Amino acid sequence: MYFAFYEWKQLLRETFTQQMQQQMQQQSQQQGQQIESKIDGTTEKIEKDQENQRILQIYIDETYQQFQSKVNVLEEKVDNAIGQLDARINAQEEDAGAAKNEIKALKKELAKQQTNDVSTSSIKVKTPRFDGTANFNAFKLQFGVVATKNMWDDDDKAIALISSLRGAAAEII
Repeated sequence: MYFAFYEWKQLLRETFTQQMQQQMQQQSQQQGQQIESKIDGTTEKIEKDQENQRILQIYIDETYQQFQSKVNVLEEKVDNAIGQLDARINAQEEDAGAAKNEIKALKKELAKQQTNDVSTSSIKVKTPRFDGTANFNAFKLQFGVVATKNMWDDDDKAIALISSLRGAAAEII
C-alpha cells in the first residue's frame, strides 16, 4: 500500500509536472506568438514609417529642385534687367555727354555771334514821327524797317506806333 501510495504520488507528481510543463509551453508559445505579432506589427509600422520618410524625402528633394529652378530663373531675369538698365544708363550718359558738347559748341557760337552783333544790335533805331501832315505810306515803310531792325514783336510795334504819333494824328487815338 505504501508502495501504491508512493507510485500514485509519483504518478500524480509526473502528471502534474507534465501538465505544468505543457501549460508553460503553451503559455510560452502564446507569449512567443504575441511577441512575434507585436514585433511584426512594429516592423510593419517601421517599414511604413520608412516608406513615408522616403516619400517625404523625395517630395522635399523635388520641391527643392523646383524652388532652385525658380530661383535660377529669377536670378537670370534680374541679371538681364540689370544689364538692360546698365545699357540704358550708358546710352543716356553718352546722350548727356553729346548734349553737353553741343551746348558748349552753341555757347561758343552764340558768344561769337554776340560779339559780332554788339555793334549792330546795340544800336536802336528811333521810330519816325507822324503828325498827320506827312505822307503816310512813307511813314509806314520807315516804321516797318525800324521794327525789323529793332526785332520788335506785335506788342512792341503797337507801343512804338502810339508813341510816334504827334499832333492831330495823336489826337485821333
